[in-house]
Amino acid sequence: MSKSSEQIYTPPKSKLEDNQSSQSALLPSQYPGCTRLQYFGIVFGTIIGLKILGFLVGVATPYGDTSWLFVVGIGVHMLVIAPATFLRFKNIGSSEGTCWTMTICSVIPVVALVATIPGFTSPTGYADHKKRDLTSKVVLGLMLSFLVFLAVIFIANA
Repeated sequence: MSKSSEQIYTPPKSKLEDNQSSQSALLPSQYPGCTRLQYFGIVFGTIIGLKILGFLVGVATPYGDTSWLFVVGIGVHMLVIAPATFLRFKNIGSSEGTCWTMTICSVIPVVALVATIPGFTSPTGYADHKKRDLTSKVVLGLMLSFLVFLAVIFIANA
């Protein structure tokens, strides 16, 4: 086969520029903070660590007073998960006010879902491009279906 008969597709110049600009929009320097996977690891690592600590304290003091563990759990939550939430919303591209609001929401038990769901589901730079990727759609679907399942169980037992 000769080189003249081979045709290599090159997209129009405008398509190349659009592709490069969309890739440069996701540079880490433009969206500092925790990525979705880092945030997931911090949140669940903290929860699992607190559960293990609670188990070990329960085994060590079977009839003792373990009420201090609740205070330790709230303290660890405020020191670890709240700053991670702030950094996650910086990575999403939210404003400073939104970051602080979601950080405060992450400390309040039931209201924490307001911060957790977007924190787990929004891709980097979501506040600017408003496009969800496949991972975002799957995680959002799983979380919302789990919440509906819990609501149905709660209503059925009422």
